[in-house]
Amino acid sequence: MKYGYLAVEGPHDSAFVGSFLKFYGLSLVREISEIKGTFFEELTRINFPVDGDLLKRIPVPMFFKKGEDILIAISCASSDDKLVDDVTEMVISLLPEDLDGIEDFSGIGIVADMDSPSSPLDRFNEFADGLKKLKLPHPTKAGKVATGPLNTGIFILPDNENTGTLEDILIPCAEIVYPNLLNSAQELVEKIDINSDEFKKRDKKELKKPAGPKKATINIIGSVLKPGKAIQVSIQDNRWISDETRKLPQIANFDSFLKTLFEL
Repeated sequence: MKYGYLAVEGPHDSAFVGSFLKFYGLSLVREISEIKGTFFEELTRINFPVDGDLLKRIPVPMFFKKGEDILIAISCASSDDKLVDDVTEMVISLLPEDLDGIEDFSGIGIVADMDSPSSPLDRFNEFADGLKKLKLPHPTKAGKVATGPLNTGIFILPDNENTGTLEDILIPCAEIVYPNLLNSAQELVEKIDINSDEFKKRDKKELKKPAGPKKATINIIGSVLKPGKAIQVSIQDNRWISDETRKLPQIANFDSFLKTLFEL
């Protein structure tokens, strides 16, 4: 069996990646029995409560599997500054110091948003330096995969060049599969008077962020498609990433990245 590991920022990113893996015949693993006896079994052994915090999410990756061919773990690091730490912990705990013994491991990757004050190049270098310290092969450019006995790659959403987030990929997808719903959601967000008395400081904090209006728009669409569910459920179950949107440049580039990284 081949293995792959990807560190992402949050659950919505995990669902996004999982939508692509389905194109290649991988399915979301629900039963622990499917992980037993595999290289990743150790990742399911988590002490509760995590760090003594009863409310902290249990950091078990989402696993996607295709028979006995390949098993991919998608781990939520919870924030961009913990992505390298996430990969580091996995490498130290699971991989041998001598990389010659990991021929069954296809690839390790990092996916992050480009929503920080730094440039895309600086952001890429930050993650690449982390891989170097682990003595792993490291890519020379965001969106490209360093091939070797173990592939590595870093993808900076939305396109490795421009500032943005996952929503900058999902909105073009919505333009294709949910155009009327997208227009209605955008009109609602645009009509909101954020300066009215009904909005207190804590109410408008998230909406005033650069990505706030786009995130609100995507969540409105998700709440219509999956009422009462988190946006990652809609990304996972609805047609955001589908045959209808797969030819979009943003989607095609990310698809190619995953295909090369994990040798799908």
